[in-house]
Amino acid sequence: MRHNIDVMHVEKNVCDNVVNTLLNIEKMLELQKQPVPEGGQALKEAEICVQVLGSRSEYIKGLGHGPRPPSSSSKSTHKSHREIELENELKATRELLQSQETRIQH
Repeated sequence: MRHNIDVMHVEKNVCDNVVNTLLNIEKMLELQKQPVPEGGQALKEAEICVQVLGSRSEYIKGLGHGPRPPSSSSKSTHKSHREIELENELKATRELLQSQETRIQH
């Protein structure tokens, strides 16, 4: 079987990949320069890469296909502003639910 390589498409794909890489680098640098929220920590390089590039599903022996779990060294100990907001909202919702259940029982 013969394989035909279309030079024009190869050039276009290479050019597209180079441009996308350069744009992604600019996005990464912008994220790196953002001010750190009060009480927060600066984004780590791995976190910036995931935000800009996204995560890719892979095959992991014994676990099948899916996103690769973060390594123990890259796990973040701080919570994002959004995580804190969601936890506070969850806590308030639980308290409201508890008070309504108490009112119903009496």
